[in-house]
Amino acid sequence: MRRRRLLTVAGGTVTIALAGCLDEDDEEMLEDDEDVDDDEDIADDGDDADNGDDDSEEVEPDLEGITIDVDEPVIEVEDEAVATVIAQYDDGSEETVTDEAIITSDDESIASVADGAVTGEAEGTITLLAEYEGFEDTVEVETEDDDEEDAEPFELGDSFEAEGVGGYISFAEDTEAEAEEEGLAFPTADEDGEAIVVEATVDGERWESTSVEFPDVDTGTAEAAIAAVDGLSGEIDLDSGTMTAEGTLEVTVEGDDSFEFAIAATTDNSGELSGEVDAEFTPAAVTVVDNEFIVEDETGNVIVDNVLDLPADEPGENWLTLTFELTSE
Repeated sequence: MRRRRLLTVAGGTVTIALAGCLDEDDEEMLEDDEDVDDDEDIADDGDDADNGDDDSEEVEPDLEGITIDVDEPVIEVEDEAVATVIAQYDDGSEETVTDEAIITSDDESIASVADGAVTGEAEGTITLLAEYEGFEDTVEVETEDDDEEDAEPFELGDSFEAEGVGGYISFAEDTEAEAEEEGLAFPTADEDGEAIVVEATVDGERWESTSVEFPDVDTGTAEAAIAAVDGLSGEIDLDSGTMTAEGTLEVTVEGDDSFEFAIAATTDNSGELSGEVDAEFTPAAVTVVDNEFIVEDETGNVIVDNVLDLPADEPGENWLTLTFELTSE
């Protein structure tokens, strides 16, 4: 019988023939062992191939720009539109990035934006700005007030009632900004529960008050009562956008100390201030201003006079703005 010894070497099997002989069964076993070794070698080669380095890596596309759009470019006041921001990449692909983008309105009083929802606040036109990864885009949104469709045209009759909806008075201030910041704000019904109310009769292009009521004003250190000494009067021609308000105002602080001054407010220009009239619908909106009145009087109370900067006798340094809503019969 011929004998063979098997010697295993890395990378394969070497068969060394020795003296002797093998029977047929032994040779078949050896052949089977060799087949198994060959299969393992093939499997090892496959593993080596799987563990090889992959030189091809996926390349992220570069951002080329963004666009912002709204599903409703014209919305009603109190209604909403949806803004969407899309990113474009250099491989032609697109991606919605609304949640990641920063979207702002250039006038929140007309339309506000939050989480991509644009809400109409007042009539007008705003611009939405979207910012994402250094890119910007804008879109305009128009808001409409459907209440105007049902509003009645304003017609001035023989009388009217004017309710104050804003305004301030300030003494001895160099600029309008300082006057607004430091001045005394007139109360309004919405914010304070009471407002200036003027009732008046109209005769041609002249009007004259039958009643003038001023709520108390908080000066910051004391309450001040304002009164129109002999009422108010002036010219009125709302078709041409003109209204004036003239009279003498008396201001009394804490019921004892008072001072007086005359005003000649107008819807035209007065110094650095400008008035306004919008009489298309009821109620009409009228803003009268006076930047030229002076206050030569003082209360005689040193503390009050110092707080109010009295006397304030330099034209252009005293500021008065009154905004009314007019209804007429």
